[in-house]
Amino acid sequence: MVSALEQSERTARAVIEDDAPSRYSLALYDTHLQMRIDALQQKEQIARESINTVAMRRYSFFETRHQEITNLILSEQQGFAAESPTLCDEDGFDFVMKPPTAQI
Repeated sequence: MVSALEQSERTARAVIEDDAPSRYSLALYDTHLQMRIDALQQKEQIARESINTVAMRRYSFFETRHQEITNLILSEQQGFAAESPTLCDEDGFDFVMKPPTAQI
């Protein structure tokens, strides 16, 4: 089964190849061009929405990381060790504040 856009494209080719196109065929060609424009605008809209979604995810991630780092700096300035599960192992040892000890 041929899609409307493919049928429109065939008609458009016939109009272009015709030496003396009729008003009807020109109207079909105009319809074809409008269908192509609409399809491209839909693709552009989808692309813009995808880009915006990715940008918002990245912004959210970096905003969260910035807040975590800011909180870490503030807690260190106040003399307290930061309590963050990403910075401590399961025993509670802080990787940032204490260097690893040599094991014998």
